[in-house]
This record gives sequence, structure tokens and C-alpha cells, in this order.
Amino acid sequence: MMRKILSCLLLLALLTTSLPACDMAALIFRQGKAFSDFVKTPLAEGIAEFDSPLDYIAYVMERSNSMQNNDGYGMVSYIEGNPVLQDRNCWYKYVHSEAELNRVWYDGGMFGAGNPADVMDKALLQLVRQEERSSIILCHARNASSNPFAPGNHPFRMTLNGRTYSLMHNGSISSATRGFMLDEIYSLDSFWFETHQPDYSDFQDAGSPACWIDSELLFNYLMCHIQAAGYDVETGMQTALYKLKQQQALSTNVVNFILSDGQRLLAFRSTPVIGLNSGYKLCYKANSDGWWGIRTGALGTDETELLQNQLAIFDTDGSMQLKTDWLEEAPALSRLPSQQPVNFRRRIAGPPQLVNQDGIRISFTLETSQRVSIRVYNTRGQLVRNLINEVLNKGSHTLYWQGTDQTGRPAAQGIYYIRLKRGTEQTSGKVVYYR
Repeated sequence: MMRKILSCLLLLALLTTSLPACDMAALIFRQGKAFSDFVKTPLAEGIAEFDSPLDYIAYVMERSNSMQNNDGYGMVSYIEGNPVLQDRNCWYKYVHSEAELNRVWYDGGMFGAGNPADVMDKALLQLVRQEERSSIILCHARNASSNPFAPGNHPFRMTLNGRTYSLMHNGSISSATRGFMLDEIYSLDSFWFETHQPDYSDFQDAGSPACWIDSELLFNYLMCHIQAAGYDVETGMQTALYKLKQQQALSTNVVNFILSDGQRLLAFRSTPVIGLNSGYKLCYKANSDGWWGIRTGALGTDETELLQNQLAIFDTDGSMQLKTDWLEEAPALSRLPSQQPVNFRRRIAGPPQLVNQDGIRISFTLETSQRVSIRVYNTRGQLVRNLINEVLNKGSHTLYWQGTDQTGRPAAQGIYYIRLKRGTEQTSGKVVYYR
């Protein structure tokens, strides 16, 4: 295993070159406003002065081409008032094999090319429907700087604490820093990667985090700290980024990203305005009609460029905050000992114990019919029991783990970890089993 991890890190190091940056754009609308209020048709004649929400998506689509970002793209859309992403509002096109390397980009008909509808065209047709009420949109075009065959395309997403967090990253991260992030995650939660897997089932290295795209590892690193901070997003991010800054200069590692918690957009820039990696930019623009646009690329008319180590926070309540040099002082959380995983039983249904002869109760509710997977792991990360992996109907469900392994034999008394996955949402934590 160690040899495989080292070989993956070496591969990623060799692939991290001075390739052109990926591109990304995000939109957030004030409460009561939505994408469909401003865009009635997905047709466009290219980009104007970023005075329409469509310009931001069109920018990413134009940048997704055979010469620039040709390793796939993705887009997600949060529906107004719902912080949980729905599968039907997530669209991706990505590299599946070596034959597709540098051959996956937008080739639809939005700009009058007469081509058949692409994934992005279909997404836009859905977004312009008034009933969609899309309040937050993230869109990313990828030029792989590491592991182009990993299908984990931006925006990455993870549903925790009743909301879906999503992230897009623009840049690349060194192998040394990837190793540092792995160690930090394991120190905070040794079972993090048992309960948080890539969104894509066809990734053959899903079980080897060292082989994941650097951006997806960054997302897991940030989310692990956010969870440790009790889902205080700013504190968790500040802690995580402060530690990264101590490990290696953030201007050397390009850690420019946009993260959403379903209510806000948080944009962070690590690169300087002048000097090393200054070409990696983030800028934003306010519109008086009630929306904000954030994107990569050169500064345009009436846009404001984020400065190094600035954090911009945009909220659906219409507010915007700009925090400068917020990484200068060590956040209190970075001086605390490692946190224990959140107690699964408190998240699901009661105290962590075998309550009766039925076993440990696992209760949950489904808003729609969807596939549910429940697995039990021991403290060494080994799968003990696969309780269920099937589609269940909408409504409340209760299952029991009776303390047996996959063969039906009684498991040893002690601590176990349970992962509940329903659709794209994952919930996990530890239980105490005794006979």
C-alpha cells in the first residue's frame, strides 16, 4: 500500500506542470431572485461585459475547448431555499480513459455552431425554466494538472450536516503538500476516507486518496476541518489554510477556490497580484439587479480583483464581506488537539450502544426514492458488514445491526464505524457495540 501511495504521489508530481490554468465561474442570487429571472433563453453570441448571468457560464463554455481546458467540465445548481444539491442539478463531462485524454470539452451548439446538444446545453435548458429557481451556480472547465484519468470533476460535492458543500479549485498543489493534507486528515479522523469517497464509482483508485485529483483532496482537507469546527465554515477553512500556509507558501501552491454551503459562496485567492503565479486570478462583480458573479481570468469592466489571501463571502441575503489577511494569526482551533469523529448515534438515533436484542438502530428519512448503502467498519478500516445496498421508497426507514459480520458470526465487542449513504449524501460516525 505504501509503495502504491508513493508511486501515485510521484505520478502526480510528474504531471504537475505549467499547463494553462483551469477556468471557473460562480453565480449567486439574492433571495427572491434566480437565474431564470435574468436569462430566458440559453442562446448567446459570445460574452459581453459580464452584465448577464449567462456571460459567466458562457465564459467557462468558451474556455472549454480543444486548445485550453480539454479534460472535461462540470456544473451544479442549488435551487432557491434548498441547501442540498439534487442529482438532477449536477452535470459533468469527464475523461474516462487514456483515449479521451485532451479530447473532452464543450462541443455543443450554444454559439451557433450547429452541433448537437452537449451536456452543458441540456443544463442551460433546465436552468432557464422558471420553476427551477436556481440561486447558486458553480461551473468549471478543467485542464488536468494531475491524474487526468481520475473522473472526479469539479465542482466536487459532499452532503453533511443537512446541506451540500461544493468546491471548485483553480491551480495545482505540490506532492509534498498533498502528503501533508493526507496526514492532517488522518490525524483528525482516521476513518475519513472510509466514509467519504469520490462522487464517481468508475474511478479505479477511489480507495487510494494519494491518487485523487489534488483539488478533490483539497476539498476533503477543508471539509474535514470544517466538520472539526462544528460546521463553522469560516473557522474550519481558516484553520485548514493557516496550516497549509505554515507547511508551504500558498503562493507556491495555487490554492484559489470557490466553495459553497448552499447559502453562500466563499471565494479565496492565495496568489499574489504581481509575481509568481499571479496569472491565477479571481475577480467579482456586483449587479444592481440582485446577483453577484465570480470568475477566473483577467479583470474586466466594473470587476474587482481579489487580492492575495483575501476571502470574499457572498450570501443569498444580499450581503457581501471582504476579509483581508485573515490568515495572519493562528486560529484557536489550530492549537487544539485532534478532534474525534462526530458520534454517529447522535446524528442518527440515540445513544451509542446495543440497546436491545434487535441491535443498534439506524433510522433515517428519504425525501425521494433513492439508493441507500449502509456499511459497518472496524477500527482498522476493514469492512465488517454490508447491511444494505438497494433502492428504498420515500419515507422513514429503520434498520438494525445485530453485531454480526458478513458471514453471520458475532463481531468482537468494541468501537465500530457506520457509513450511511443515501443518494449523494453521506453520514458517518462511531458506535459502541457490546453483547
